[in-house]
Amino acid sequence: MRQNRRRGRDVLALGLILLHCVLISLTALDMSGQFDVTYQEHFDTTIQNASDFQIQAAGYPVASRVGTLHVTRTGTDYEMYGLRLARSGHWGNGNEYTLDSSKMINYQNKFGAQIVAKITCGNQSPQVRVINWNSGQDPLVDLGHRLEPSDFPITVNFYLGIRNIHNAQQAQGARLQFQGVGGHNLGDFRLVSRRKNPNNSWEYFDEFLPSTASTPAQPFYTINYNMKSEYYINGIAIDEQVIASLSIEEILPGGQFDLMDGIGTNNTVQIGQARITVSGSNSGGSYGVYLKFLDGNGSTDSSFLLNHEVADSYIPFSLFLGGHHVGNNENIEWGNLQFGDQNIKALEVGSIVLADVENKVSGLYRDTITVHITPMDTNLSVQ
Repeated sequence: MRQNRRRGRDVLALGLILLHCVLISLTALDMSGQFDVTYQEHFDTTIQNASDFQIQAAGYPVASRVGTLHVTRTGTDYEMYGLRLARSGHWGNGNEYTLDSSKMINYQNKFGAQIVAKITCGNQSPQVRVINWNSGQDPLVDLGHRLEPSDFPITVNFYLGIRNIHNAQQAQGARLQFQGVGGHNLGDFRLVSRRKNPNNSWEYFDEFLPSTASTPAQPFYTINYNMKSEYYINGIAIDEQVIASLSIEEILPGGQFDLMDGIGTNNTVQIGQARITVSGSNSGGSYGVYLKFLDGNGSTDSSFLLNHEVADSYIPFSLFLGGHHVGNNENIEWGNLQFGDQNIKALEVGSIVLADVENKVSGLYRDTITVHITPMDTNLSVQ
């Protein structure tokens, strides 16, 4: 699950990383009448193997969570038959939805998708069905089946099945959005059962659950995952903010060191340390970023250049972060960032060649290095 937005920051400046996630909340449709019906949207839309959800029978190799519907019966005043969805909005006349991907997967970046329902009635074995009939009337329980106490509670887990992505590993780093769909994609739904006309046992009529009079339509997604929105399938939706700040802390005064201390392939001088402090109201999780260091004196290879304060005289040197060589204009991965201020790595210079120092103009040599920060995950953004 990777997302890239690039904006530069000077190494001595603070880099902000905004982590967003949503606390899952339970939305009650209505609590009156003979039934209690609740729908819980899932905001973590990470793509997983369909087998992880036990829905591979639907024919889609991978899927992401959409939401969970719970139905319990609180009264038995009359007989009810079957259970279906009455869908409004963009149910697509039975056609698959199209997802645009930021990443090419199996030589394509557009993928068919459909809602898959895993339906569990009481203690019975789950049934897996693709939901999106061209009528917009999608059956969950056969409409001829009389609902018995043993059928409850009824739990329906909704997933977005995705075609032509062979496994979840292929989807890592991909950001997906619905193509050409207006409004809140997948549309809204209401829950419908049937009961007999008390004056005519052959006649049935539909009844919205839990209450015909007051049942509102419920969106599958309250988050807008359409093209050009700021939200993507295969990540966590935005709401709660966590901030991580990058600082460079000097060890040597002014960052100055003696060139002789850094001469030789095995000699380095620690001039400071990089620290990332992660804070916010969500204290869980592990995060990561890429850092790209850019030489300020025009280096065209992986080395960095010190330039004399007056004359055009250059001395190449190497930069090290946490003991690992940092190439000019190359991404360095810093993962497993934890909450708090103990994300620290030593910043060192060295590997200076003696021949590059001999016969140089004496004096002070300087370099200004700029760092670009890029988030590793879809639930991170950089500004």
